[in-house]
Order: sequence, then C-alpha cells, then structure tokens
Amino acid sequence: MKTEFERARRWRRGRREPLQFGDLRCEALDRFLSLGFPTLQDDEWRFTNVAPIAEKIFTLALQSASDARYLSLTPLRLPDDFGTELIFVNGHILTEASTCRGLPLGARVESLSQILDSSSPDVISHLARVAPFERRAFVALNTALFADGACVLIPAHTVVEKPIHVRFISTGEADMRPAMSNPRVLVVLDDASQANIVESYVGPKGVQYFTNAVTEIVLGENAVLDHYKLQCESMQAYHTSATNVVAASGADCSRHCIHLGGALVRDEVVAVLGGQGVKCTLNGLYLADGERLVDNHTTIDHAKRRCRSHQIYNGILADRA
Repeated sequence: MKTEFERARRWRRGRREPLQFGDLRCEALDRFLSLGFPTLQDDEWRFTNVAPIAEKIFTLALQSASDARYLSLTPLRLPDDFGTELIFVNGHILTEASTCRGLPLGARVESLSQILDSSSPDVISHLARVAPFERRAFVALNTALFADGACVLIPAHTVVEKPIHVRFISTGEADMRPAMSNPRVLVVLDDASQANIVESYVGPKGVQYFTNAVTEIVLGENAVLDHYKLQCESMQAYHTSATNVVAASGADCSRHCIHLGGALVRDEVVAVLGGQGVKCTLNGLYLADGERLVDNHTTIDHAKRRCRSHQIYNGILADRA
C-alpha cells in the first residue's frame, strides 16, 4: 500500500489540497500500516474473512474513464426531473456527465476536489473527523488514498425538494490490473434543513475489483435526512463501506441499504445520537447466493436522553451464502 500511496501523492501534487489534510493522509496511512487488515481474531470481524482482499494486489485508479459504456451502468433508472446527480468513475468526478439542478439558494452539491480547492471551512472541520480511523483499518485506508468524492452542504432552514443522486461506477481495471477505488461522501445538513440522498455503486459484470467507501453525515438540530444506499457491484467484486452519522437534538436520520452484488460485502454503520430527541432508523435488505458473503454491522450510540432508534435487516440467501 505504501507504493500506491506514493503514486497517489505524486498525482495530487498538481492539485491544491489544504496542507493540514496532506498531513492527515500521512497519519491515516501510518495508522493503516500499523493496524493491518482485520482478521478473524478481531472481535468485530470474527464473521468476515477479508483475506481475499488482503492477499490480492489492487491498483489505484488515478484517472476517470469517460467511455459511454460505463455511463450506462446504473442500478436504477431516474426520472428526468430527479434533480442533482454527481457521477464518479473509478472514484473521480465525471463533470461532463453530472448535473446540478433544482437546488435551493445556498445549497451546494459538488465534488470534494472542487471544495477542497477552495479550503471550505465547513468541509475541513468535518472531513475525516466524523469517521475516525484510529481503530478502523479500512477507514484509514480510504482517508489516505481517496482521490475525490461527493460533498453535500445544505444551509439552515433549507428544504431540498428533489432527491440528490451520487453514483459511483467502477470500471474494474486500472493499468490492466484489478482496480481499487476509495469513494468518499460528506453530507452536512444544518439546523432544520431537509434532504433525500441516494448513494449507488455499480460495476461491470464478471469483473473483480475493490471498492472501499466512507460516508460521513452531520445533522444539525431538527435536520431531516433520508439516505438510501444501493449496492449493485459485480458478483466478483469486493465492497467495504463505513457510514458514520452524528446527529444533534431533534434530528431525524433514516438510512435504507440494499445489497444486491459483491462477492464479499461489509457495510458498517455507526450512528451517534448526540442530542435529545434524535430519531434514527436503519433498514437493510440483502440478496446473496453461491459462496458470497454480506456482513451488515451496526452501532447506535444513545449519547443523550429521549432518543429513539429502530433497525430492521432482512435477507434472502441461497446455496452456501
């Protein structure tokens, strides 16, 4: 991984990234190298053997691919008036295919690379802070290596009527070898704001690759978020993801996750209900056959009184899944 980190660092030299974030990347890489990949001896990973990921050599995709055949890979068909859609290929924004419409005044939906160029304080104060990497190897790996991602900033007392779609497409190969991408999503809803966000992952059939995603969500007081994740990766792909939520008083967060693809899937959710009266709902659906593995791992911290949480996960398994 050190070699891939050096490749990524050379590639980023032409990009304007805040100095302190470069230091954070180095810290995250050191932490990943110290932790190593989790094993079955780690209590939180005792049901998930990630040796197939650890033993394989993946190559970072350092550029996007604009081939039209990849753009046709979509897990769902959106109506024309769906609203804003950001499209990433191999973890890089595809600006010419993305659309931004129907956003109220003050709302921002942009790529992280664009916002980091402007050193936005809202981003710097939250990015890589909501999802700590000190004890989580895959989060540390993402923090060290992610090239780009989506950033959704909704100001106070603002309602985004139309859903926002963030689509991550993997082509499966980089430099003729299995590709690794590290998508990153940051969502910040200020007080009394509302939004619906769809996060989807898709790749070509029959191709092996590795997607390692991290999503950070910050909800202000009385903010309302409906978050949907749809994972339709290749049946031979590896998919690990971590979603961290921090919610202030009166916030309402609902997350609905559907896993349809992937040979090995690990989906972590950590929600901190940090104010009184927070509501949190986690729903999950998964389908698997053959010897595929899907591991949903959730943690809900009722840090304050009078909070409510609900979760329902159901799946359909066949063969030895």
